[in-house]
Amino acid sequence: MTLPALAAVAGLVAAAHLGRNGSAAKLSLKNKKRIVDLVKQGLVSEARALAEELGLDTLNLSGAKLTRANLVDANLSNANLTDAALYHANLAGAVLAGANLTGASLREANLTGANLSGA
Repeated sequence: MTLPALAAVAGLVAAAHLGRNGSAAKLSLKNKKRIVDLVKQGLVSEARALAEELGLDTLNLSGAKLTRANLVDANLSNANLTDAALYHANLAGAVLAGANLTGASLREANLTGANLSGA
């Protein structure tokens, strides 16, 4: 494979990774905390709006502590929940389609009726 072809493949891999984990926009710790705090309060639509305002294409909740969060019917589709702590979280009826749950802790979480397709 030629060097330009390798560079093109590397670019495609990077783009696929970003599509799964959020945009390349820098997310300050302060803004990430704001997003996580909104989600903890069950204000997922507001968190999505803030993420969009910050230039993110997905909710970045990687590493978030969402223990015992009440996320009934929350739309967390395509969210990055890598390494998130969701112990005892109530995710009944939540939409997690396409979410990245790699390393997420879901012990004793309520997933009754949750949509996990492609997660």
